[in-house]
Parts: sequence; C-alpha cells; structure tokens
Amino acid sequence: MNRLQWGRILVFGVLAGIVWTLLSAVMLALIGNEFLAALPERSGPIQKFLLAANIAAGVWATWLYSIVRAQYGRGFKSVVVATCGWWVIQSLQSSKWAALEGVPMHAAWAPGLGTLPGMFLATLLAAWCYENYQRAASPPASPASSVNAIR
Repeated sequence: MNRLQWGRILVFGVLAGIVWTLLSAVMLALIGNEFLAALPERSGPIQKFLLAANIAAGVWATWLYSIVRAQYGRGFKSVVVATCGWWVIQSLQSSKWAALEGVPMHAAWAPGLGTLPGMFLATLLAAWCYENYQRAASPPASPASSVNAIR
C-alpha cells in the first residue's frame, strides 16, 4: 500500500485533532495557569477557530505519518518522527503568537513541553486507526448466485 489513503487521513486526522484538543485542554488546566493568565480572554468565534486549527493540525499530522511511514515503515518510529515534526511546527507557531501577545517566556515553557505527550498520543491513535482500518466485507453471495457463477 504505497499510495496515500486520503479518506483515512481525513477521518483519522479529525479524530487526532479532537483528541489533541481534549488532551491539550487538560494539560493547560494542570500546568498552564500562568500561561493562560498572561493571555487576553478569548471567546466565541476565536474558540471555534482554535478548535478548527487543532483539527486541521491533526489532519496534517496524520498526513505526515502516512508520508513518513514510506521511509521508516509502519509503526512506532514513524509515529515518533511525525509527532516531533508536528511538535516543532506547533511550538514555533505558538511561540510566535505568545511573543506577540506578551506572554513571559518562563510561562510558555511548561505548556510548550507539555504538549508533546498529548501530540504523541493523538498521533499514535491516528496511526493505529490508519493502519488497522478494514473496510466492511461485502455480504456473502446468495446460494443461487453461487450456483450460477459455477455454470
């Protein structure tokens, strides 16, 4: 299976994005108090945009996994490489916005590092689903059509 499975990438990428959103919310609640306090309050359309951005990032990470697996094979090593790629891009982008918002650097380190385990779990789940998805088998042929197929 050398070609990309776009349906799997989209469906399981959305799943990865949702899992990533939930895990990052928990992580921020546990270790990101100082970081969150430094940000201006966000509501409504901005929260919807952030959710959509996380889902898009999950799709991108699943696509990255599917590309990386051609080089490293299915499994753990490809998940680690894809996760590191996702984390680097996400961290650079988040750092830029944190700096623009005036978030103190010491407040951003813990959430920045804390995102890595959540990204790994989201990528691992998407990769597992991508590799283990099986289309539903077609229903068995009726006995009458089997007899006709033999003739």
